[in-house]
Amino acid sequence: MPDEAKIPKEEIERIRQNILAQVKNFPPDKADELREQIEAMPDDEFVDFLRKNNMTQQGESQEQQCIFCLISEGKVESSSVYEDSEIIAVLDINPLSKGHTLIIPREHISKTENLKASTFEKARMLSSLIKKELNADSIEILTSSRLGHAIINIIPVYNNAPLLDFKRQKTPKESIKEIAGKLAVALKDNEQKEEENKAMEQKAKASEEVKNIRIKRRRP
Repeated sequence: MPDEAKIPKEEIERIRQNILAQVKNFPPDKADELREQIEAMPDDEFVDFLRKNNMTQQGESQEQQCIFCLISEGKVESSSVYEDSEIIAVLDINPLSKGHTLIIPREHISKTENLKASTFEKARMLSSLIKKELNADSIEILTSSRLGHAIINIIPVYNNAPLLDFKRQKTPKESIKEIAGKLAVALKDNEQKEEENKAMEQKAKASEEVKNIRIKRRRP
């Protein structure tokens, strides 16, 4: 694959269209998801995506690789809200509502029924924070298998609108990054407060234990 700086814009677009043509052969649900991802990628990210996946210029020898595994590995740019050794939480680039977040297990899990209980616990924790920070009326937590990778969707609901009325929105990249930054900062502050509260509880417990020891020693 040539250096991306040497690839003319026309060639990049031709490669993109070739791959989109192949996507039509996928199952309808997977085709729609992959097409949205490919169409939304800026040229530089698209070329980087091709290079990291060892695809030819024509895209003819493309081997299907999981876009969500690539996101979790940091090989595809995303707007991360939270991450640890088990999951990464990113904002959807074509959200159903403001703050639509995807909980992506780092392990490739294809079936939603195999998602870990700890992943759902983190989804509930993040949904509470998102609801508070974005002033949502409520939160919908839904599982899905997008492109063969099981994920959890956190979808904020505003104005009590029925979920069936939601449509995917083309959202500027800058807006998505701004929301992600706001949520990431709020989450960090929340974690710091929890650590401080835990430290205070441990200190109080230790103080109580010392007090009980002193009382026992005074007994005849």
